[in-house]
Amino acid sequence: MFYPLVYVFGALIVLSLVLICGFAVHVARKRRTFAHVPSPPMASFFKGHADEITEMRHKGYPTDQKFLEWHIEYGKILVVWFWHIPVLLVVDSEMIKDILIVKNLPKRTFSYEVLARLYGQDF
Repeated sequence: MFYPLVYVFGALIVLSLVLICGFAVHVARKRRTFAHVPSPPMASFFKGHADEITEMRHKGYPTDQKFLEWHIEYGKILVVWFWHIPVLLVVDSEMIKDILIVKNLPKRTFSYEVLARLYGQDF
């Protein structure tokens, strides 16, 4: 009676470790694709910059103030990581024009809603 429980708990522990290691490999591979883009140092491998931004929001500071500090330190283009999701921050207006209009790169659906309000029409 005792041994089946040990096997079940052992299997759950092994499965948990495999999932955590798999997620870590996924995050590392995704970050490697953006390795050429400057990024501020991360406090946590898994959370990325999420803790720093959350801490600022709890203190009542706007997040764009931190983004501005990072742009001054790291340049006109940088990548910020929220868990495993990269967010590309661009300041250069010509580069933004290339990204949004000229090259017609894929955008997330929530971006369309924000851009529609910006331009006053739907795409």
